[in-house]
Amino acid sequence: MPDTLPRPKYFTPTQVSQHNTKEDCWVSWNHNVYDLTPLLETHENASKELIEPILRNAGSDISAWFTKDGDVS
Repeated sequence: MPDTLPRPKYFTPTQVSQHNTKEDCWVSWNHNVYDLTPLLETHENASKELIEPILRNAGSDISAWFTKDGDVS
């Protein structure tokens, strides 16, 4: 039996909002949830201007950042 439980298929906005730190950063986009923690860890030395928008919106829906085609708006 695995040590961890399988990840649920769906998350509520409340569940996503609880993951709002640099050490535990989730966002939702286009009805999907993404764990951006590894991205932040990989780029921890990146300029503050690049990381700050992600941290400021950790735990929230970032769909408004993108066009319908997935380009940054």
